[in-house]
Amino acid sequence: QLVRFIRESGLYDACGRGHVNLYQPFLERALNLTRTGGQVGLVLPWGLASDDGAADLRARLLDRCQTSTMIGLDNAGAIFPVHRGLRFLAVVTSPGGRTDELPMIGGVTSTAAIERLCDDDGALVGPMRISRGTLAMAGGAMRRIPDLRSAADVALLDELTQHWPALGSAAGWAVEFGRELNVTDDRDAFGDRGLPVIEGKHIQPFAADIQAPRFRIAPSAAGKLLPHRTFERARLAYRDVSAVSNRQSLIAAVIPAGVVTTHTLFCLKTPIEIERQHFLCACFNSYVLNAVVRLLMGGHLTTSLVESLPVPAWTSSREQQRIARLSQRLSTRGPSPGVEAKVQALVAHEYGVDRETFDRVLAAFPIVPESERQEALSQFVDILMRG
Repeated sequence: QLVRFIRESGLYDACGRGHVNLYQPFLERALNLTRTGGQVGLVLPWGLASDDGAADLRARLLDRCQTSTMIGLDNAGAIFPVHRGLRFLAVVTSPGGRTDELPMIGGVTSTAAIERLCDDDGALVGPMRISRGTLAMAGGAMRRIPDLRSAADVALLDELTQHWPALGSAAGWAVEFGRELNVTDDRDAFGDRGLPVIEGKHIQPFAADIQAPRFRIAPSAAGKLLPHRTFERARLAYRDVSAVSNRQSLIAAVIPAGVVTTHTLFCLKTPIEIERQHFLCACFNSYVLNAVVRLLMGGHLTTSLVESLPVPAWTSSREQQRIARLSQRLSTRGPSPGVEAKVQALVAHEYGVDRETFDRVLAAFPIVPESERQEALSQFVDILMRG
């Protein structure tokens, strides 16, 4: 009843699509109650910056308000007595006008850091100022607001989004991702024989474990549920649910033909050559693209987010072919630290980042053992030295 009221009352124009979280109508009502020139100050879930359903609210904050402050609050240091994996967004905005430059401070993790945010006159100390152009390029069609914590983050987003097209765009790969089966809705079709049905937990970077699924499904039943029969070909898939605190946030593998997936995996719907899929798999699992994902994601890796990511277009160059071969090797033979380090270095070189940038990217993955990061950096330096 509440959702119906929000959608049908005419009071919440910015809450008409996607999943409704209560912070959305709460913020919209606050903006509607505030006259032009007044101010709204709220602490909201990080979903305001990243949720697909909050896209219209973000557009309003940028296009019809003068938003003077955004502060990203990371609860890793227990600012709030809730789960430490959560993030929040403090927003100060004034209805009317538009935001040409967004003052932002990200990565605030303690109450002591909050005390240092403003000077004696109440002005923000040293915020990053993000242009509308950067927000438009980095945020994609959903107008996501990145979790920028340093000038280096801004530079990385600027460099990659301006140089490489969005994955789903006509100038890029023009591909789409989507779900296949749902564990709950399609449970009646599962049995103990037939094609393996794998879930998000069954894939790791580059590799899919198809030996121990909970469910199986008869080919005929799979064909009825999936009339396009995508399960008859190999296709790239990535895990839906992840977090910025994981070892990696974007985790992908090429699923072999004859295997069906559930709703915790998003699969490539667009048929493309297997060599190109393995190259794309390497990009998905790379530290470079994962660094971009962490700036833009919430609690889910939606298809709209992934399809907006900057990815080098396929040119069939010698380097791209080598990346694809090594990625396929990891898919078929299993983990190999040396090969993985080589792939990371080659993909970083394909993206065109310099050593300093790659060093900063690697530092953003503290859960990855230092030895693995150093090996990737060493391989990258070797590539640079060979020209």
